[in-house]
Amino acid sequence: MKHTHYIYICAAALSALLTACSDDVQSAGNAGGMGHPLLLRAGVSDGAADVHTRVVENGTEHDTHRPLTQGTKARLRIDGTWKGHAPEAVSQKTAATIGPKAAGTDDRHNVLTMDTQLYWDDYGTADPANKDYGRTSGLAVYAVAVDSYKKNGDFALPDGATGNNLASFEDWNALSWTLPADQTAGWADCDLLTSNNISGTGTLKFDDVMHNTANEPHDLIVFTHAMSKVTVNLKASDGFDGNTFATDPKVSVIRPYIKGTVDVVNATTTAVDTPAPTENVALHKETTATVGYTGTFTGLIMPGNKYLSTENILLVEADGNYYYVTAEKINEANTAADDVFERGKNYIINVEVKKTKIVVTATVTDWVDVEAQEVSPVIDVTADVGTGDGSAAGIGAFSFYRFADESVTPPADTKTGTYSDLPALIEDGCYKEETFVTPSGTGTKQDCTFGTTLYWRDHNTHYHFRGVYPRTKTAGTDAPLVKKDANGVQCIEVWNCKYVSAESSFPSNLLIGAPEIASNTSCGSPYHTQEDMSLHGVCAREASINMNFRYMMSQVVVNLKTTDVSDAVRLGANTRVEIEGGYTKGFVGLHTRSIESRDDNVAYDMHNVDGNALQRHDAIVPQPLAGLRFKIYVMNEAGTAVDDVYMAEIANIPVRIQGSGGDYTTITEWKSGEKYIYTLLITKTEIKVTATITDWVTKESGDIGIWF
Repeated sequence: MKHTHYIYICAAALSALLTACSDDVQSAGNAGGMGHPLLLRAGVSDGAADVHTRVVENGTEHDTHRPLTQGTKARLRIDGTWKGHAPEAVSQKTAATIGPKAAGTDDRHNVLTMDTQLYWDDYGTADPANKDYGRTSGLAVYAVAVDSYKKNGDFALPDGATGNNLASFEDWNALSWTLPADQTAGWADCDLLTSNNISGTGTLKFDDVMHNTANEPHDLIVFTHAMSKVTVNLKASDGFDGNTFATDPKVSVIRPYIKGTVDVVNATTTAVDTPAPTENVALHKETTATVGYTGTFTGLIMPGNKYLSTENILLVEADGNYYYVTAEKINEANTAADDVFERGKNYIINVEVKKTKIVVTATVTDWVDVEAQEVSPVIDVTADVGTGDGSAAGIGAFSFYRFADESVTPPADTKTGTYSDLPALIEDGCYKEETFVTPSGTGTKQDCTFGTTLYWRDHNTHYHFRGVYPRTKTAGTDAPLVKKDANGVQCIEVWNCKYVSAESSFPSNLLIGAPEIASNTSCGSPYHTQEDMSLHGVCAREASINMNFRYMMSQVVVNLKTTDVSDAVRLGANTRVEIEGGYTKGFVGLHTRSIESRDDNVAYDMHNVDGNALQRHDAIVPQPLAGLRFKIYVMNEAGTAVDDVYMAEIANIPVRIQGSGGDYTTITEWKSGEKYIYTLLITKTEIKVTATITDWVTKESGDIGIWF
């Protein structure tokens, strides 16, 4: 009578060592006339494979097996050798169904039943000529499955695409597999499991089966994950109201490999994306978050992915902002050579999202003193500049403005949509006053504290910053008012006035600060296309943004003097000094920090300096000198009428920067932040006379006769 030998296979998880298979043998015998079945268990190995960015919380161990979901479909390939048979290498394939949990396995393993039963006979075990091969060499068992997938057919991707087929594939050394870019749902359908542990020196031996009279589960098909898993534990911190997200965040792995081939026989997975991947993989948000975190996100990527520690591995979209996580911490925890991601490992990245503060420091550029060369016109006029006033004084709280340069196009691989899709921080494409900032400390550069902490919106947005001192007001003439001029340019209106030395005086000491950046200075960000910050502004960084404040007005000082001899002119507090032919009003551009337009081309009387009857000191709108002249009205003794008028063309007076030692040269304009001191020597114009004497005119006649 021919004995029929059934192969029974069940599935279980892999322990830390592949020695979970029992080596116990029992006496030979016939179990109920059903031959000598081979009973196997099958399961999934999820143990000891996690890679954490931090120590596992609460000492939790993951070195355990777990059962598969009952009803899961699997594909099997069982290989053997039949000496003398053609071909000698025998390979049989079949489908299988995961059954209930196997008894006595601590609920960690399942029984497995083949849909089409295979027999030992198919491998020549009954052939005496094959004894030293088929029986002693044993059988190699390979298996593939996706846990919980119960359809014996195509494994459709969550987005509806097909390609992952476990029903008809033939190449067990190059099983094609593709992961979806959108894994927010259904990613587990692509969690390919493979088994090759029953092979090599650990094959199934026929003699072991013959001695297994109790028909107990004997060997394990151990399924392991063919992909790499990424788990992100996320929580909000500094800068988020109540340390919570206002809306559900999104987490993506940045451009990982998602296409590859799986070698089931050798248990390897190879990424084959060509060209390099361009899509981010959106992770799935789990229903229950890891303890201590507000959200847990999971998904799959191909093994073989590698990120430098300085490269971004994660993109977190939270409350309208974009945050990037580098691979530094996960690489520190990764024990693989060259920091590559390995199959069967779960890479757990714990992320605490903090908003990046905008940090500002402030400096003040002092007035530049300009020295003029002495000149001697017909009415003697001497114009020069006194010594410098020393270093600039510190400033108090200033208004802080910013706007985003929307001409910078964000990279498609780091965020989607347009700036209009994001929370509006900018009003009508112009600078918006965000808060006020207070400098502190001493020295040429002072750290600043915001009235309301500001944060970068994302890595791609480039901001232009401005500071206005004294602080702006919505109305009134005693403080700067930012408004649009006739051309629609954001400006601050200024006007000629008596100079007041207090730093908070307006418009005398109007200061506008900005980051002063050299042309063609790259933003240096490794996260997006490089931009010239001198044109497009500054992008997100932890370093300070230095605001260099510059004075917007010109200072003009006129010192009057005369001689102590007879050509002296009566000078005093009632002597009028007028600037003729110039502008008295102007509009300073908030962005350009220069005069955008001027108005009121009328004569302007300069103001006396308290306590000095012969000095005039005013803040003057910066302007060209063409057509400008000083006009000095010398009054009578009572101060009620003009005795005389003296004039000097301002553009004709050579100047040099005080203390520079350079040559004198004429200038064409009064500039912002420069102080001009003119000393005018007023003397009477001497009446000069020259004398000539006209001699007698002699006329001589010729010889003539004389008559008596």
